[in-house]
Amino acid sequence: MESPTENAMVLRGSSIPAPWEEGFAPTVWRTVSPEAALRAINDAIPGVEMLDKPFKLVNIVIHSITLTDPDTGEETVAPRTILIDEKAHAYAFVSKGVVSSLSLLCSLLDRKPPFDPPIAVKVIQLPIKGGFRVYRLTLA
Repeated sequence: MESPTENAMVLRGSSIPAPWEEGFAPTVWRTVSPEAALRAINDAIPGVEMLDKPFKLVNIVIHSITLTDPDTGEETVAPRTILIDEKAHAYAFVSKGVVSSLSLLCSLLDRKPPFDPPIAVKVIQLPIKGGFRVYRLTLA
């Protein structure tokens, strides 16, 4: 039997298995149907529009994206987290702070998504070292 890398498609100079090949690892984590996840990925509004605005969180989609540094051209993989409210509105964030605070929220409340009943949350922005800012999820 061939190894996944022997029969892999080449993407961005590295050999990875195609989605239909053995060894492919999905890059999407979701609490909704595949169709709803695709809609959320494609239709999510920028999360910055929801800063400090409470909403009721029900579902989550997290997928990997590739970011390119405009100065160096260096590529890094980052999580894009899509928070979906009770009305199926989707809000997208590229922030490890959202992922880590979501993990903390689930742990402390001892709840796992999908959330039924929904959890009232809001996203805040905090300053961190180097003049950067990070998004965090907190209870509303």
